[in-house]
Amino acid sequence: MNLALSALTLLVLLSPGYFATQAYLGQLGRFASSDAAADDGVPRAWLRALIVAPFIHGLTLSALAATSCAEPDLDFLMALLAGSDFEGVRDPFAPLTRHAKEVLAYFSFVNVIDAGAGRLLHKQVRTRRLDQKFELLRFPNDWHYTLSGDLLLNRPSAVLVDITIEFDSATYIYTGILTKWKINSSGKLERLHLKGAARRELDSANYEAFGGDEFIAWCDEIKTLNVRYIVVQQTSSQPA
Repeated sequence: MNLALSALTLLVLLSPGYFATQAYLGQLGRFASSDAAADDGVPRAWLRALIVAPFIHGLTLSALAATSCAEPDLDFLMALLAGSDFEGVRDPFAPLTRHAKEVLAYFSFVNVIDAGAGRLLHKQVRTRRLDQKFELLRFPNDWHYTLSGDLLLNRPSAVLVDITIEFDSATYIYTGILTKWKINSSGKLERLHLKGAARRELDSANYEAFGGDEFIAWCDEIKTLNVRYIVVQQTSSQPA
């Protein structure tokens, strides 16, 4: 049996787990952390799918059996995955031909439903701040939690950053209000955007303001980064 066909069959079987976990992670989890190959050469996204997909198939097939709905002939896909030669079968794709509608409907239904469920779960976790309360639900994006202050009991009104950059044989400390940041595809912090930035030399106490509405610092030039959270709490005034 063609090895490429077996690999394709495995991807199809894992697709419900892939779409479900990717939808749950959202941009917060997908594009902020490295998805480099693991030690065995398998990307982390498919390792997550390998864990989740069997549960999805089990629940879906159990639900179909309980409701007396037509079940897909997944035995054929499992045989392809195992590399069976279909001895005695003139057309090895005959099982798929006979059950093409059921197999196609099954995977289309499961992938769409699980992607929607993953997205809904992501929204609930973020809205209810469950990732703040339970570390297990925290998304793999340390930079987001550090730079946004999302893990604080009260979200900060502003985030101040102090960064050190070497320029013209001198080291400067740049201070400003963090407005946004960019993380590259490998999960590394790429740049910081600061508003109202000012700078001073490392061994000086006098800050020097400079023009511009937004200061952009490229992180490959940053030596150190200090983060300060500014939390403004409203106090209710009591009538005299």
